[in-house]
Amino acid sequence: METRREFIDRVVEEITEGLTIPVSPKTTRISSIIDRALRQFRENDERGTEMEYIIIKSSAFQTDLFKSKRQVKFPEGCVQAVTFLRTMGSNFSDNNINPDFLKTNFNYVNALNGNPSDMTTSVVNGFYNNFLKNFILKSVAYEFSEYTSSLTVIGRDPNVDLIAEAYVYIPESSFYRMVEFFDYVCGQCKMSFANTMGFINSKQIGNYEVNLQEIRTQGKEMVEEVKEKWKQQRESADFFIDDNT
Repeated sequence: METRREFIDRVVEEITEGLTIPVSPKTTRISSIIDRALRQFRENDERGTEMEYIIIKSSAFQTDLFKSKRQVKFPEGCVQAVTFLRTMGSNFSDNNINPDFLKTNFNYVNALNGNPSDMTTSVVNGFYNNFLKNFILKSVAYEFSEYTSSLTVIGRDPNVDLIAEAYVYIPESSFYRMVEFFDYVCGQCKMSFANTMGFINSKQIGNYEVNLQEIRTQGKEMVEEVKEKWKQQRESADFFIDDNT
């Protein structure tokens, strides 16, 4: 995995045209731009979070935090709890069921394209998924705060292990692999660099003539391209498949 230091070096090489330009934004400035970019991508890019299953041991409901506030602290970076479930049968976890068959996220692409086999499989999976939720798993009422990553249990106290489906932020290093994240950071760095050097069209830096206006424009265009992709993601999210109907 690429470290932040390595990512910064790659950004510097890009915005200085392979170190041809003898100056670039300070490392501390680039690092602050990365921090802001991470917040923007986590809030706006659909790839910024991923679904995880978090097991809450019954001992979590015996802590001082739960006894005083009826709360369970989730891992840092957890932004949304989708469902909070308990098993209705004590022997359910001991059943020898193929774990791949128990997955609740199914790929319907081939079914939508008219593949008979995939259509049949999707229907069976859908019914089985509903069976699991309606007869084996039981929902637990809760409220979740994305600001404190705390889940508040509503109703009676749980006395068994529970499982939560939750969205969590992907690791910072995973963003470094995204072309859009790299472009966004480079674009912001170009604009910052141009603004720092002054609001003039060009400037002599050493023996190199730097066109600051062109650098500023390039940076703005790179950032706007990423924002446009976010807009397209939000618009495409209006269409979804509900496998519970």
